[in-house]
Amino acid sequence: MEQLADPVGEETPLEAGRLSLEPLLPEHARLLYQDLTDGRLYRFIPTNAPEPVEALENRYRKLSSRISPDGSETWLNFVMRLRQDGARAQAIYVGTLEATVYPDRSAYIAYTVFVLFWRGLREGGLHAPAETSGRGPRHAGRDGGDGHA
Repeated sequence: MEQLADPVGEETPLEAGRLSLEPLLPEHARLLYQDLTDGRLYRFIPTNAPEPVEALENRYRKLSSRISPDGSETWLNFVMRLRQDGARAQAIYVGTLEATVYPDRSAYIAYTVFVLFWRGLREGGLHAPAETSGRGPRHAGRDGGDGHA
């Protein structure tokens, strides 16, 4: 298996239009769990809702390494949050964005938009990881968990 040339370091938050993209961390599991267990999401995603929250935490821990176990893929995983200004701004998470970048710099991009935000958000953050990370893809396929793949 071909190894990626540059090691993956810490990702930094990105801004994409109305969204902030926070690097996915295990701590996000408890913040996102309720939205990720909404059964309506899984009409469009070929997986099941996470069960229990500790399983989601473990998955996020693995993904937060930012690189596959064999070193052949870069994993760029983010939590999408509405950008807000002001002292009383609160974190409003709207979904997740995952990009798997392969050695040839092609990528598979998947996103999940939480049910409450299905109208009007769809492609706001899709290209930010590729455009700002320096490890982004030359070509990308996508799959959306909002019924609009």
